[in-house]
Amino acid sequence: MKHGIAIMLLALAAASAWGQAGASVPVIIDGRISAGEYTFTKTDNGITVAARLSADAKTLFIAVSAATPGWVAIGVGSNKMSGAFMVLGFVNGGKQTISTEMGKGHSHSLVAATDVVSVVTEISGVTTLELSMPASQAVKAGAVAAIAAFGMQDNAKSIHSKRMPLDIQL
Repeated sequence: MKHGIAIMLLALAAASAWGQAGASVPVIIDGRISAGEYTFTKTDNGITVAARLSADAKTLFIAVSAATPGWVAIGVGSNKMSGAFMVLGFVNGGKQTISTEMGKGHSHSLVAATDVVSVVTEISGVTTLELSMPASQAVKAGAVAAIAAFGMQDNAKSIHSKRMPLDIQL
């Protein structure tokens, strides 16, 4: 009896440790948020954000998804558009459009970012943007100040329909 209880406790401890270890599969930047890819996921205001830090803590993987035929965006470095480094993407006529932009006030402008790898998809009315970037640009003390948003048009300058400020704990 004691032996059985000890085995059960060990199994429970192992299962708990496995669950705390985080994501169970590697992140593939394919424009899909797959089960087990991310250690952080939050859905609010019709927007889902998922994130994960690489094992060596050098790469931030992040995804944003919303039920929209238009654009989705994720900004890091600020919980507001102003001051956030943003990646915005949409699919129009089967063609991906992705831009990297810097928020200033209530607007944003293009900035070069050669170190961001990203893919955007639109599948059954859901647009998903998935990307990787150097963690040093966004992660501060194990967290990322972020803002996510989506719009209903395939146009990087159209106003957002909804937004979600958040703090991502990694």
